[in-house]
Amino acid sequence: MVELLGDVFVEIINVEVPKSLIPELENRNFNGAILLYMNKLNVLDGFALEDNEFVTSLDALKQASMLAGFTLHNSDIIEQ
Repeated sequence: MVELLGDVFVEIINVEVPKSLIPELENRNFNGAILLYMNKLNVLDGFALEDNEFVTSLDALKQASMLAGFTLHNSDIIEQ
């Protein structure tokens, strides 16, 4: 499906998410971030992020901390 988004036509991909996976999506008024784990557009797992949560890489977190003037020590981050 192609839709007009502003002044640009974009192709839309629909992804089906089971209601039981992320119950918050049942509320049509849901606003927020969700994280989906997918394999070839099949949703395998996922969850809604809380207002104070975000997703980043350890490298990006370290760089942002340095730019903000914070010092992270290896003991502050537990890598798996």
